[in-house]
Amino acid sequence: MLNIRYILFIILGIVTLGIIYGFPPAYFLMKVSTKQSAKSGQVVAKNSGFNVGLITFQYVISIILISGTIITYKQLLFTSNSNLGFNKEQVLSVDLVPSLTANLSTFKSKLLENPNISGVSFISDDITQLKQYSTLVKVDEEDYVFKYGLIDPEFIPLMDIELVQGENFSQDIQSQMVQSEMGGSYILNEAAWDILKQSKTKDAGYNINGETLLGVIRNFHFESFHNKINPMILYWAPSNYFNKALLKLTAGNTAQTINYIDEIYKEIAPESLCKYQFVDDEFNQLYTTDRIMVRLLGIFSMLAIFIATLGIISLSTMAAENRTKEIGIRKVNGAKISEILTMLNTDFVKWVALAFVVASPIAYYIMNKWLENFAYKTNLSWWIFALAGLLALGIALLTVSWQSWRAATRNPVEALRYE
Repeated sequence: MLNIRYILFIILGIVTLGIIYGFPPAYFLMKVSTKQSAKSGQVVAKNSGFNVGLITFQYVISIILISGTIITYKQLLFTSNSNLGFNKEQVLSVDLVPSLTANLSTFKSKLLENPNISGVSFISDDITQLKQYSTLVKVDEEDYVFKYGLIDPEFIPLMDIELVQGENFSQDIQSQMVQSEMGGSYILNEAAWDILKQSKTKDAGYNINGETLLGVIRNFHFESFHNKINPMILYWAPSNYFNKALLKLTAGNTAQTINYIDEIYKEIAPESLCKYQFVDDEFNQLYTTDRIMVRLLGIFSMLAIFIATLGIISLSTMAAENRTKEIGIRKVNGAKISEILTMLNTDFVKWVALAFVVASPIAYYIMNKWLENFAYKTNLSWWIFALAGLLALGIALLTVSWQSWRAATRNPVEALRYE
């Protein structure tokens, strides 16, 4: 798979080349006066092939970057709008310290006295950090690596995780708690259940290492969309294993509720600072690199378009000046302004169309490689490349039409006298 840094290196290299080879000629062309352009038609003609190739190359880069910006943004929207398998909204994760862990029941009861806190659960770590805990599970003499988390009975309902079959841990049945290395019960996600249900252990109630299967929950994402959902086991553990408290807050009065939480925290653990973070922010941090890439692509796109626009202004100015006599004759013979605009703009449309044909497969290849970094991803739709091409064409036409309009509306007598 293509690494994100590698792709960024490619993009930076392409843009740097575009600047090095694009800006100096464009600057030089802009410095050429109208009179020099008209008098040195042979020189312009001599270099026109290079200039056209340069502008086409710049628009190839522009279309690739615009396509990349749209696709990366579309993927970020996909990660934001997709169902994670649980409800992360209005869930606050609070760090636990030993003095709090020793008084979890008191801490919980005081928190629930606030009507803006609808639920409290305890867990071994942040949901996004469960990926770092693994255990080896032997199924029919074959070893599988399962991720695992330590929770309490309130975790599944608080996070609104669907129970597919079986039941949740019950606060009244302490035997379900894993008190030592042996005994207790466990809950699997669907990815783990797909492995276990094929095994011979079903005859023993899916007993693994002395622990009994209690239920199966719907798969939920505890990693970014870069990774597939791994098999997971959830255990109900004693309070000394918990490092995080998850608090479900009602909408509104969030600041006041957090102040209340801070007060209760200081009351029980006065020596510690209350550290907290919303769960949705935790998941947003998983895509920091991807958001940086979107911003970089957007900046590079604007830079590439700006450079291409400088060049196309120069070429359109020279094209109009070199055809001053032709424009004058056509106008004297009754040509409409729209016809002259079409005549002057046609070549530029062809160049952008050529750039689109070249850029689209390149952009598709690069962005398809980038999307391979995601286990769950958006589609590479044809309209993305069409939109990038239309944006490039629109910018080119606006730029060229301004110069063409000036040439088309000039007094034909003045133009012929100038010639």
